[in-house]
Amino acid sequence: MSTTVLVVEDDLEINELLGEYLALEDIQYLQAATGQEGIHQALARHPDAIILDLMLPDIDGFEVARSLTTHRATYDIPIVILSCMCQECDREKGYGAGALFYMNKPFLPDNLLSTLRR
Repeated sequence: MSTTVLVVEDDLEINELLGEYLALEDIQYLQAATGQEGIHQALARHPDAIILDLMLPDIDGFEVARSLTTHRATYDIPIVILSCMCQECDREKGYGAGALFYMNKPFLPDNLLSTLRR
């Protein structure tokens, strides 16, 4: 059984780049460009982890995290926030919304992969 990670990121270039990093580790990659699409994919596919941007075009990543961590079908999926919003109040809000990890952009691929392994 392979590992599956859902990437919720509206910047298509970054989203696909993350997918390439995951593929190098033999991790299956699911893609979503909006918060609603991310929630739908998580409910339909139940990935092993989610990489979540905060600044999305429809609903913000905090709301996506809250929705996923309070839904019975998705509450157990670890969420890694990957965002350029790097103030302490953003981190606290991310953890409060249910994220397990919070990483800043720009990021090192090895650090992200290491975090996913945890």
